[in-house]
Amino acid sequence: MPMSYIYGKRFVCPITPLITNLREELFSQPYDESMWKKARHKCAKVIIILSLIEICHIKFMKITIFLTKM
Repeated sequence: MPMSYIYGKRFVCPITPLITNLREELFSQPYDESMWKKARHKCAKVIIILSLIEICHIKFMKITIFLTKM
């Protein structure tokens, strides 16, 4: 729950030398040069499939709601 609260508040912490060092150690290319929209598909296939299932579920719910209003 604490992480969802922080995300909901759109908390942004200042970049400290520790964060800079962690980014250098964890990422294979410089953090500032990362193409995050392209990188989102480089994760495990299971995560991509689960996100597609969630999208299909949401669309199904919208269709169901639309048809019940008819």
